[in-house]
Amino acid sequence: MTDEERTTRMPAMDVYLQALNSLLDESDDSQASIAVTLHLSGGVLHGHMISHRAWREAWLDQIHASDPAVAAFLDTALAVVPTDADDPDPSREPYLHLRDVTYHHGTDNAEASLWRGPMSAVSGWSLTQPRL
Repeated sequence: MTDEERTTRMPAMDVYLQALNSLLDESDDSQASIAVTLHLSGGVLHGHMISHRAWREAWLDQIHASDPAVAAFLDTALAVVPTDADDPDPSREPYLHLRDVTYHHGTDNAEASLWRGPMSAVSGWSLTQPRL
């Protein structure tokens, strides 16, 4: 393998997690979600995996609620980002999108309504939420 191939090669990602992510992204049901627990290098994250479209709408709703002018600017700015009609997320790497998230790091917990992260950051995962 050449150095160029090493630097442009995508990290291996779990085919089952990719399948769940694709299933949600291709669903016509914007309310579809799957409870998951993700193991990341810094801790454990659990919540409900949702489609990119549902995450984007909720994210824009949050911004609009806090600052309508910023939301209007983002709507305009994001409208000019080139995307494929079948995949509205222009990122090179697949991203996971969660809502109602709790992040555990040691004895500390943090909650967030939305989370977005690269699939390659996940070192392990399971369905449902942990019993703590």
